[in-house]
Amino acid sequence: LIAFSLEGFTSFSVIPLRIISLIGLLAAFAGLAYGVKVLFEVLFYGIAVPGYPSIMVAVVLLGGLNLTLLGLIGEYVWVTLSESKDRPVYIVRDVLHGNAAEQVAPDR
Repeated sequence: LIAFSLEGFTSFSVIPLRIISLIGLLAAFAGLAYGVKVLFEVLFYGIAVPGYPSIMVAVVLLGGLNLTLLGLIGEYVWVTLSESKDRPVYIVRDVLHGNAAEQVAPDR
């Protein structure tokens, strides 16, 4: 039952791809903010940075950018898949029979 609900959620919605993109953007911004903090500490307080903060900034920033671009590629694949299914743009609710001239609005 869980497998069906998971497949239904991921098969008919682009929301999981957008959530992944947003998580990637948040991670990239967190890495950028942490990098600004480390740079601020080095420039204004003279705190020696032995290597751990710079590695963490690089890992979080590049990981966030990677996740964001992966979500973007996933959205392109989603659009390609939905276009290749050749679904109609609209669905006809009712089919009216009769003369087409009678169905036109009277002001025309």
